[in-house]
Amino acid sequence: MHVLGAGVLAIDLVGRPGLALDAARDFEHVVRWTDTPSITVKLTTEGPCFQYRQRHCIEVFLDGFHVNPEVVNTLPLDIVESVVILLPNESIVYEAGAILLFTAGWFR
Repeated sequence: MHVLGAGVLAIDLVGRPGLALDAARDFEHVVRWTDTPSITVKLTTEGPCFQYRQRHCIEVFLDGFHVNPEVVNTLPLDIVESVVILLPNESIVYEAGAILLFTAGWFR
């Protein structure tokens, strides 16, 4: 799995071994272990909230489709090939920020 952060073109890729995905139970723990500045994981009744600077929750997308917070932690980690974490104002499309998950099928 690759994880990209702010300034997508200038960020180092973190591969699957670097994230210790075998030890991760769910996607919430993957985001915690990426140690992205300004993002904290808050558990809510609806599911995990990836909170930016204690303000709003950043939405999660899988291959471009929105993933409801209730099912984020049910996603099998072995299907995710890359993760891009966009903070607010880093993208015109995702102005409020986004966590983009990509499968191998998306890259074909």
